[in-house]
Amino acid sequence: HGKPTKLSLGGGLTQIIPYMFSYTGVGAAVINNQITTTPGSVWIPHTVRGIGNYAFCDCDYLAGLTMGFDGSLFDGVPKIGDGVFDDCDKFKYIKVRHSQRDKFNKVASNDPWRDYFKYLMSDPSFP
Repeated sequence: HGKPTKLSLGGGLTQIIPYMFSYTGVGAAVINNQITTTPGSVWIPHTVRGIGNYAFCDCDYLAGLTMGFDGSLFDGVPKIGDGVFDDCDKFKYIKVRHSQRDKFNKVASNDPWRDYFKYLMSDPSFP
């Protein structure tokens, strides 16, 4: 098995459009042109204002996202669509900055983020 992939999306990215990574191997480790079953992660830069519907749908090798969002570019939290992680069998976490966790906890009861609260995690080591 190879090491898990850590894909970093570019710092100028503002939107992850609907279906952008759906049905891809994003997160998978590739060794000698073979996809391993070691799930990996994706770094979402602080510039991203939204993640569209089904953006990561059916990404079988995606273990989690790390959100670089730091509140410096816009108020609130990045918008998130419906079904973003549908059929991501190995998906386990969305890591957010410790300083931003309260913003996620305060989203409205009808905000799609509520569907993903079970994945949210933060740690003081990621300020």
